[in-house]
Amino acid sequence: MVQESPRRLQVGEGGFGGRRIYGTTCFLTQQMAEKYLKGFLVFSGWKLAKIHDLVRLLNECKKISPAFEDLEDDCILLNDYYIETRYPLDMPVDYSKKESREALTAAERIGKFVLKQTGLKP
Repeated sequence: MVQESPRRLQVGEGGFGGRRIYGTTCFLTQQMAEKYLKGFLVFSGWKLAKIHDLVRLLNECKKISPAFEDLEDDCILLNDYYIETRYPLDMPVDYSKKESREALTAAERIGKFVLKQTGLKP
């Protein structure tokens, strides 16, 4: 799971190639962060659960390592991209390039942090 996330990053970066797929990029960054957090938890002996809420996953990570507190803002930012991009209420949300870049930066931070915590390489 942890090693699948760099592939999601490559797909997410594709959102900046001229086509306006920023919503897809935002969704994929949430998915990448989710995989990294779940990967850390499983790596640490946690039984995999069907949770998509990054803040809930982060709270589980903090039980193992309080240092995960540093990722709270990133998880809060990315959390909305799961529901809004996957299940739009009325009209699809039109995310900007700036929002996509912020999401990608947050997901990269989470990924680097998890890899450092586990001692794994991408």
